[in-house]
Amino acid sequence: MQHMSGQPNIVKFKGAYEDKTSINLVMELCAGGELFDRIIGKGNYSEKVAASIVRQIVNVVHVCHYMGVMHRDLKPENFLLSSKDESTDLKATDLGLSMFIEDASELLCVHGKGHYSEKAAASIVRQIVNVVHVCHFMGVMHRDLKPENFLLSSKDENANLKATNFGLSVFIEDGMN
Repeated sequence: MQHMSGQPNIVKFKGAYEDKTSINLVMELCAGGELFDRIIGKGNYSEKVAASIVRQIVNVVHVCHYMGVMHRDLKPENFLLSSKDESTDLKATDLGLSMFIEDASELLCVHGKGHYSEKAAASIVRQIVNVVHVCHFMGVMHRDLKPENFLLSSKDENANLKATNFGLSVFIEDGMN
């Protein structure tokens, strides 16, 4: 958690203190409560507000992955609101299941029988995730992520994956009107 501290949408870690019976973590105060409770209490969101929330969640994933961390427990209960204001920032918390990505090779392995080796299948999965990250980073929502919209550049096991068919894609800002 200290590795991620200082990022805009991740709860800041202030310190850890141990006494005879427990270890206490001191983190940034997020007075707005959980995103889950806000969703239940509010019921419906406009597309603009929902897009803002999703953008902040995608930003958390992007920052975590950029810094070599996989959160592994993303859910509304693990996002806190900075304040009770309607337009407050989201803060990811509960990195207890997170791990450094270089230690996560077993999570990227594809088990079972198929045409590709586990290494090649894991490479394909990473490339699909990279396409999603690049699209979101550029403000584009692909909206048609299915296997037939990804092509391998050759029959070689180490071939690069190419995303195709961006016909249904939209700029994320366009969907906010």
